[in-house]
Amino acid sequence: MTGNTTQVALDAVDLLRPEPDSELAPVRARLARTVRGILWFAAGCGVAALLYYFVGLWCLALPVVVATATAILRDAG
Repeated sequence: MTGNTTQVALDAVDLLRPEPDSELAPVRARLARTVRGILWFAAGCGVAALLYYFVGLWCLALPVVVATATAILRDAG
């Protein structure tokens, strides 16, 4: 996430500079992509916090089960 937040700051500063729109199109696209990733990460953190609040430490069972199943299926294939 450190790299993503740094990239967002760099892209935001680039958008503040007076440049032709043709040069800013890739910056806008990258900024939108990166901000979307940060928002999804924050949403996942929020869901994890709610699960921990309502379920307690048992909420860690789901990631362990998914990781175990993934490892088993990956070795089997």
